[in-house]
Amino acid sequence: LDTVLAIEQSRNNVVVVCDRAISRVLWSYLCGLEPANIPNLEVVPGLMELRRAHAGWTCTPIEVPEGAARTVGLAGDSCLGSLRA
Repeated sequence: LDTVLAIEQSRNNVVVVCDRAISRVLWSYLCGLEPANIPNLEVVPGLMELRRAHAGWTCTPIEVPEGAARTVGLAGDSCLGSLRA
């Protein structure tokens, strides 16, 4: 609940890193969708842009192709990650 309130009250951009289940809940809550539909929301791997609008929030999924970035850093890794072509 504290996280949702912080998102709603923020005047800045916010990045939330979460799994698909949490993404569905945030999407449903912020966009005013019925809670019964949460399990049926299609969430693709990638980003979900939640943008404040006059009537609430708009949600835009942004697909990130698999393999576009490293997902795991190793101990002692000197680079922060590299994009693959």
